[in-house]
Amino acid sequence: MNNLKAFCIAFHFLLLVLPVKAQPCISLDDIIQEFASTNNDLITLNEKMKIQCKLYQNNQDKWKPSTKLEVALPYSNSIESVISGDGNVNYLKRNYLNPLLSISTAKKISLTGGEIGINGSLGLFHNFLNNNKQFNANWFNVYVSQPLFAYNEMKADRVKQRISLCIDSIQYYKGRETKLKSIVEAILDYEIAKQRIIHITQQFTEANYALQRTKTLYQLGRVLAEDTILIAYNLSKVNLEMAKLLDDLKAKQLFLTSQLSKNYDYSLCELFTIPNLQIDSSELRRLYLNYGFQKELIIDSIDAFENTIKMKKAHGITISILAGIGANNSSTDINQLYNSPSQRQNITLNATVPLTGWQTYKRNNQIALMEQQNYERAKQDIKNSAAQWAKETYNNYKYLVQSYNLAKSNLEGLKALANSVFKRYEVGRASFTEYASVLNEISNTEEGLLNIIKQLYILRFELRTKTLFDFTLSKDVF
Repeated sequence: MNNLKAFCIAFHFLLLVLPVKAQPCISLDDIIQEFASTNNDLITLNEKMKIQCKLYQNNQDKWKPSTKLEVALPYSNSIESVISGDGNVNYLKRNYLNPLLSISTAKKISLTGGEIGINGSLGLFHNFLNNNKQFNANWFNVYVSQPLFAYNEMKADRVKQRISLCIDSIQYYKGRETKLKSIVEAILDYEIAKQRIIHITQQFTEANYALQRTKTLYQLGRVLAEDTILIAYNLSKVNLEMAKLLDDLKAKQLFLTSQLSKNYDYSLCELFTIPNLQIDSSELRRLYLNYGFQKELIIDSIDAFENTIKMKKAHGITISILAGIGANNSSTDINQLYNSPSQRQNITLNATVPLTGWQTYKRNNQIALMEQQNYERAKQDIKNSAAQWAKETYNNYKYLVQSYNLAKSNLEGLKALANSVFKRYEVGRASFTEYASVLNEISNTEEGLLNIIKQLYILRFELRTKTLFDFTLSKDVF
């Protein structure tokens, strides 16, 4: 009866740990992919990134050719005073319509910050008082506008928008990878807890078997009563520990269920297999410089770029030039507008010179120079620290792989030792304490093995976060 009761207790614990219906195993990458597509935080993060991309596209549209059609219908009704030849003042009522139709196309020049365009218009001036009509046609006007000083401000705006999008992208991917790393850590913690339950259930079963066997031997007078009491005490301790571990396992399962928005009952394929990270220190350094420090570098680059603009316009003087060529005509008869249009050329030079504040411009110039130098020094420090980080990370990776291989080898040896000790225990040549000690070592070694695997997976996702490159899949994460 006692045997049946102990068996039922152990079987109950196993049912709580393992799904009643065996589920097909799934890889960790598949779970991560499902999590990335269903987690609300990541979905929200993804939508915010899409918004930033659309805002960037809106900003870049300013640099595309723009064409617009304008129609104006101004109507005027006024009374004007007119002095006649005899000195009398006469009041005349004026009532006229001046409709205008115009079309224009323009394109900003990204290289210089200027603008090139063409426009044309057709208008009518109709005075209702005397029924006079005047048609005006500006058939075409081709123009180029170019700032000669501080033109980099327009270029800087375009560069800044592109860099800002890059910063937002990196922040998005780093935020996503940090979230994925946390769920991977939680999954592996759950698997470690599950293995603990399996091991302690095995210990419970073995301890109960030993208790029943010791009772039988005690009745035959081959062992002391203290041996039976000691094993019974150990059995109760295992029972209590099992209850604590089950509570911990349930808590971890509930957390994963809340994160995945579905009941977590997966079984991982190849649980004791480490991720295959194909890395070397030089590749780590290159990727860390290209991506990992990109955010910091780009933020400094914006400041340095804007300060360079300040240096170029520190004198406060702005000069721009507008040049154009076109053809126009005027006539009371619309059919005459096509005949002999007048050609015209125009050029306009605009200049602004501040009369005060020269000291401010001078100080801004000095500040910009110092910040530019600080940026260059910071960039060099980042390169140096990247080399150190790459070396330490690569050494840590090699250490973890060596530890994994050693632990796996030890585990195989312990399992062989456990079989040998159990056979000797059955024939009375070894104590149950000796056998339980070997089982405990197996449990600790397997848990240590899982912890090493966990650290390697965490390292994989830390590398994904810092380099935005997956060394297992050998591809960028974006």
